[in-house]
Amino acid sequence: MRGAYVCWGAIAWAVASAACSGSDSASLAPTGGTGGADASVEASTGGTGAQPSGGSGGTAGHAGAAGTGGTAGHAGAAGTGGTAGYAGAAGTGGTAGGAGTAGTGGSATGGSGGATGGAAGTAGTAGAAGAGGTGGPAPTSCHPFGDSCSTGADCCSMSCSPTTHLCGRNILACSQPGAPCGDNTECCNLNCTAGKCQSDACVGDGKPCAAGGTACCSGTCSNGTCADVNGPGVTCLTAGNACTSSSACCSGLCENNACVLGVSQCVQVGDICADNLECCSGQCLKAAQTDTYGACVALGVGPNRCEDGLAGMICSSCGICCSRACAPGPKGVFICQPPTGCRPAGELCSTASDCCGGDPSTGLPGAGESVVTCEKLTSTDLFGRCKSQACTPQGDVCQLSGGACSASSTSLPSNCCPTYANPSNPAWKKGTCEFDSLLIPRCNGLAECVPAGGYCSTASDCCNGLPCVPDPSDGDKLKCYVPSDSGVACVDPGGPCTAGADCCPPSTCVVAPGDVFGTCGSQGTGGSGGGGTGGAGGTGGEPPEGGVDAATGGTGGQPSCAAYGQVCTQTSDCCYTSSGVQCISGHCIIQG
Repeated sequence: MRGAYVCWGAIAWAVASAACSGSDSASLAPTGGTGGADASVEASTGGTGAQPSGGSGGTAGHAGAAGTGGTAGHAGAAGTGGTAGYAGAAGTGGTAGGAGTAGTGGSATGGSGGATGGAAGTAGTAGAAGAGGTGGPAPTSCHPFGDSCSTGADCCSMSCSPTTHLCGRNILACSQPGAPCGDNTECCNLNCTAGKCQSDACVGDGKPCAAGGTACCSGTCSNGTCADVNGPGVTCLTAGNACTSSSACCSGLCENNACVLGVSQCVQVGDICADNLECCSGQCLKAAQTDTYGACVALGVGPNRCEDGLAGMICSSCGICCSRACAPGPKGVFICQPPTGCRPAGELCSTASDCCGGDPSTGLPGAGESVVTCEKLTSTDLFGRCKSQACTPQGDVCQLSGGACSASSTSLPSNCCPTYANPSNPAWKKGTCEFDSLLIPRCNGLAECVPAGGYCSTASDCCNGLPCVPDPSDGDKLKCYVPSDSGVACVDPGGPCTAGADCCPPSTCVVAPGDVFGTCGSQGTGGSGGGGTGGAGGTGGEPPEGGVDAATGGTGGQPSCAAYGQVCTQTSDCCYTSSGVQCISGHCIIQG
């Protein structure tokens, strides 16, 4: 979120914590009439407020100046009566979008804008009514997909790739009609025309279309007909096309008679894409280099197993997943769950250090003993897949029956590092295959748990259930999280993460495909919402934690339940319990 400070919950390596404790309400003085008394209120419902010295009613807002009566909102200019919204206030009673794309700011458009409004106060005997005043400055907009960034907080998607330092795309937070867009995949209805998401649904494959094809779900109009972007050899329907069952869609989800794009943090194989950074496989194949759209395809490199079971891909059983965990994702569709910490063999990577055992400088078992690579088709490719040879390094998936996956695991290695019984390092033991906190079988050669601040490969390496997350002050090496004074063993919104299990509910890990970590925030997976333009009704409060201030779209807030792998105290805390998710040993997981 640009224009606002974001705290990382007292991580030891966090910076600028003092900036998070200040308040800006006192420094933004109102300039309108002499109405109500409290200028620190962000979204008052004022109108007929106290008038100690005359004037024209209501209370001046947090940043704007009061007009004739009414309250100026946090970012919009007050009209003649009524309250301007917080900057993403819903028009007619809706709630602000949790992760909508930054746009117009939801400012009031004159008249009775924003929240509840009220009649203008009676003019005082001496004070002249303010002449409308000027609204406070809108928050600095967040950066869209492809823009440069330093952290996830810079980006509308909350996803900043540490590899490319570019804002990723939050596939789950599609934009509603009227929101700005660069291509169809940003819009919930897959129709981006003239730089804005349209209210009309996109035109399905094989249907008549006009030249240009921007209204086609595929984005391509060929000889007066909407083209099939994933080619004649693929039978599943791409996002936006009409459907009657979820099994017909590449994404595995049919909602409101249309295939939905965002069922996980990345686009499924066979579905429409505009960039490699959108695909679970890390590869968006286009018929021609100049084409805007293509379809996600398998990467065709790395270990033979789990090529169709990378993190975020839809799954029918745990046996196909690189992580050996298949469970409900943000939309309830079963997906291969990302494991915590380092990426095991088969998963997408950018460098060897993303992979378990790929960074010898950590001194973890197998880091240096095992030959670990991020295998790519060509040296110039951005993405590859993790591969290890010799013994299986600390944190990599190994052969063990039961846990989150009851399917056979005979294809997995069982020779965990270190392979000898009496290692010279007293902190090591002979490597064994053990279940981690998410019941995923992973190699462990550590004799004792790792304290906060120490190098780790997974959350299970760490003492007291602490997450294993990147330290930006140490080259983003994975370390056991240093908790806040409260001792909560999860990462607050705005902090680093490797999987949703690292984050405190209801936030989750927004991570770009191919990256080993992301930022705890909102993926916008709740009910409908989005910013209004100030109509009557509805009190516009602050957006959900991790959302975007100036939201003109998005698909709503974060669900209140705990996502797969997150901390819990009882099963009712967890999402999708009807699909078999239970609270087991303090985490929302499925017992295989």
